[in-house]
Amino acid sequence: MHIIYFIEHSAMLVLIITIVIALSFLCMERKQYVWPQHEKKLLALTAFWVIAIIGAEVAGYLSVWNSYYNPCNNWWTAFFLLLFVGQVIRVTRWRYLPYRLRMIASFLLLFGFVLNRIDILGDVVGNIIHWVAIVGWMKLCIDILNKEFLYRVNGEVVQPSEFDLGLKQYLDSFNYHLMYSLWYVVSCIPFFVLYFLSDVASAFLFHVVRYRRKVVHKNLIESFPDKSAREIFGIERKYYQHFCDLLIESLKYFSISEKSLRKRLVYKNLEQARQSLQSGKTIGLYMGHYGNWEWVSSLPLAVGDVSQCCQLYHPLENKVMDRLVAYTRERWGGVNIPAAESIRHIIKLKQLGKPLVIGFIADQVPLWQNIHYWTRFLNHEYTPVFTGAERLMKKLDMDVYYLDVRQVKRGYYEAEFKLISDKASECEEFYLTEQYTRMLEQTINEAPPYWLWSHKRWKRTIEEYRRLFGDAQK
Repeated sequence: MHIIYFIEHSAMLVLIITIVIALSFLCMERKQYVWPQHEKKLLALTAFWVIAIIGAEVAGYLSVWNSYYNPCNNWWTAFFLLLFVGQVIRVTRWRYLPYRLRMIASFLLLFGFVLNRIDILGDVVGNIIHWVAIVGWMKLCIDILNKEFLYRVNGEVVQPSEFDLGLKQYLDSFNYHLMYSLWYVVSCIPFFVLYFLSDVASAFLFHVVRYRRKVVHKNLIESFPDKSAREIFGIERKYYQHFCDLLIESLKYFSISEKSLRKRLVYKNLEQARQSLQSGKTIGLYMGHYGNWEWVSSLPLAVGDVSQCCQLYHPLENKVMDRLVAYTRERWGGVNIPAAESIRHIIKLKQLGKPLVIGFIADQVPLWQNIHYWTRFLNHEYTPVFTGAERLMKKLDMDVYYLDVRQVKRGYYEAEFKLISDKASECEEFYLTEQYTRMLEQTINEAPPYWLWSHKRWKRTIEEYRRLFGDAQK
């Protein structure tokens, strides 16, 4: 046991010393820069708490060789980590995390260290939780180091040095492999356990964190003015349940087997779509943020080798998450196409000789300069909609379908192909967009909880548009 404790504390010291060395190089390399508002404070706080934690871990060495085990070591470690995280949050003001989530993250670190010294769960489970907490704390430190790589000196942007770029590349790679490992391990947990965790998380998000409750409630009461307060509350509660289910199903998608996926997502009316592909036509597939849209990237399993399936997407700002999401969406043979480079990528794919199936999730909020059409949607008289998908479909004369995704029961979905037009180039302007909007609206009205109500769909108003650009097109 002494050897195990010695190895454990040695590993912890190695990790901490690595962070200290990284901070030292970072400080020396960036001494001529200004890390916005809090470089000196952050480095001083980090150095202080790292030294404190090293002291706590050194104390652990002494306790290992005593005749009794001293549990105060890890209590002190947890206390120092909690203070460190709190200080970093206070100094850097991480505005992208809600206040409650920041505090919860800090207490989870404390909880993990405390459980390490409680025998209720056993030594093995306790040590696993202990090291998960350590990795979580390291991840926070790495995110801080990786947060800012452009600097301002006297108002001018200073480009990062070779050291900065190399460090960023290393941290991005470390983050990716760390997150990949964690996602994969979590995705191996059985569905029934994940759904239990989803039940707990949904209640927590709904009642404690109250994640975007005001946005969801506002969207629902404006979209369904005829429903009672009790009905609206029921939809809200079911929405948060589905939202958490969607998150765990997306995690499970990381390692789900083909057999399980085929059983849980069934495609209907696929024969008509296959006829379009056999005639050499490209299929444009309209979708919404409804049901489980992430699993639809498994479409190559259903259509086979007769076509190449693609999906347009907007790359995420977080490069690590972008790589992880791209991995899951391309796992079954699909291709991610950045929306800004769609034409070039589609032409290159068409040269391979296979007909294409291109998915468009078109119920997002367009930028002001991309608004060309307004329509009535979910009781909102003026809703701006994307028309870029329609322009691309008409330009390439696609066969246009709407993929109607519905939940059969928890964890099981059906996706039905519904033809909108097989002569896209001959359709009137905005006809495809209008038909897609009406079909999506019908799907939502039949089962409201399964649409993404927490996004601000109607944040751009017709009044503001007219003030900026004049009369809107209808």
